[in-house]
Amino acid sequence: MSSEFNDYFKKEIYKETLKYYKQWKDSRDKSNLFLKVFLGIVIVTVILCFIYKLHWIEITMAAFLVSGLAFFLLYKDWFKYEKTIKKEILPLVLKYKNLQIADEAQRQALKRLVKTLKIFPSYDSYSCDDFVIGEYKGLRILIAELDLERETRNSKGERSKVPVFNGIFVSFTNPNPQKAVLVLRPDKARHFSLNSALKQVHLEDPEFEKYYDIYSNDQIESRNILTPAFMNRVVEVNKKLSFKSKILTIANNFYLSYEYENINITFANFCKNLFEFRLDQSPCDVNTYKEMIDDIEQIYEVIDMLNLAEEK
Repeated sequence: MSSEFNDYFKKEIYKETLKYYKQWKDSRDKSNLFLKVFLGIVIVTVILCFIYKLHWIEITMAAFLVSGLAFFLLYKDWFKYEKTIKKEILPLVLKYKNLQIADEAQRQALKRLVKTLKIFPSYDSYSCDDFVIGEYKGLRILIAELDLERETRNSKGERSKVPVFNGIFVSFTNPNPQKAVLVLRPDKARHFSLNSALKQVHLEDPEFEKYYDIYSNDQIESRNILTPAFMNRVVEVNKKLSFKSKILTIANNFYLSYEYENINITFANFCKNLFEFRLDQSPCDVNTYKEMIDDIEQIYEVIDMLNLAEEK
């Protein structure tokens, strides 16, 4: 996080955060009380089990029920506080990066886009938690957190949901639009679906093909796109940022998808919700928003390393 954001925070955000300091402090105090109550219940449960030789399973279940009620009563303030901050403060933080929260029409457009692109395996359930749009160095950009699931049935006919994709989906303008569809699929992400019209492209570049399998609907055009300079930049992205992404180019746009760590692919700091702030820190503390800014800057770094903005 840069010193520029510190200055921006003091000038544009700090006064607004003061309105919610008391709400944060009350929520923090109640959560600390909950932890003490929970610990006390656990200790009493253990003592009763040993002294009276009670059935520890029943006692433990009762203790957890009481703790669960306490959690709901005390932590509901946290949820209310978090919702308030995301509504009132998050837009100010995003403004620093020339981003804004997408509206409902834009959310519906994204849902249709994800379905149309067919870059994920088939899914039945679609969920988009955080979704922002904006501009970076003249490139139109959208960043969304997606959770896609597919419904399955076992031999007994019981239904369950299987994760298909849980991670970050990014789209930004391609300054050099082309007719070909090109997919760079991480070698370790073979579970990603592919359009049947796409055929594998083989290049005489073993270093690049260590990172990506290449598919396109136009063998000749794909080779024109994958210049040595561009492939070197893509390799450097993988080496420096320590994550694997699927890169898809269609006409005027680039599409990137990063999966969270629990679904086969590691993506550095994105093993959590994207636009979340630290609840354990005061809303008046600039460091509360540090990870959020770092997340956005890491996405922007991909664009910088691919040298896309300069190629406009």
